[in-house]
Amino acid sequence: MRPSPPSLPLDRLQAWMQSVLLHPGTTEEALAAPGAAWIADAKDVVLPSGTLSPAEQVAIYHGMVRARLLNTLRAQFPALLSSLEGAAFARVAEAYVATTPSRSWTLARTGDRLPLFLERWNGLPMAEREALADLARYELALEEALDLPLAPAIGEEQIRRVPPDLWEGARLLPLPSLRILRLAHDAPAAHAELEAKRRVPVPRKRVTLLAVWRDRSGVRTLPLPRRGLALLERLLGGWTLGGALASVPVASPPAVERWLAEWFGEGIFRGVSLRP
Repeated sequence: MRPSPPSLPLDRLQAWMQSVLLHPGTTEEALAAPGAAWIADAKDVVLPSGTLSPAEQVAIYHGMVRARLLNTLRAQFPALLSSLEGAAFARVAEAYVATTPSRSWTLARTGDRLPLFLERWNGLPMAEREALADLARYELALEEALDLPLAPAIGEEQIRRVPPDLWEGARLLPLPSLRILRLAHDAPAAHAELEAKRRVPVPRKRVTLLAVWRDRSGVRTLPLPRRGLALLERLLGGWTLGGALASVPVASPPAVERWLAEWFGEGIFRGVSLRP
């Protein structure tokens, strides 16, 4: 005996709908797939209309969701789209959507796993897919910065108020949108071609370290020194300034002062905590 729609647990109905709508095949294949098999027939959960069967109604949404995901990827990765061009990007996007279903309620997170997918996808030569994965990482960081909370950076007056003898135990509080990227390819240089309205090339191999964040002027980036990166990462991880300095071999005190002055000046920190 088939259960009536009102008796179905909501979580199982939602899981069935997600399984069907995100299935990469036809609607008929989606309805017969293992993830949807516990509901024997679409009419068990979808009421018929005057002109469409339950399966035909599901098919409308099945096609719409897939198209929406593909369009979202095009919008999130314009430089990758330019570099691969239309047909190649379509193959990547189709394969990604088919094998890497979204885990989030929001379309903003559709492409979160695309860089890792690109690294492993055998539809492109290895060197090219690794370079394009870094380009996708860079675009994803720019997109994520726009999606994260905006907060004001600490100002000079606030910095001056910190007693000199307390700096060693101080913890620097980063902006909510701040992210650190370690790339093996020069994705920013390739991305700049998009801004110049030229076709984006495959990024060339070059170690690229940078901070990405958002302030009131928009999304910003800052190249980071190799020897200063470990220090910054410890500070972002909640280390005290004294502890971070003691754990990382650095060039010289002047270099540290220069890095800190630049980071404070660029506005990547929102505050200083003096709590033990």
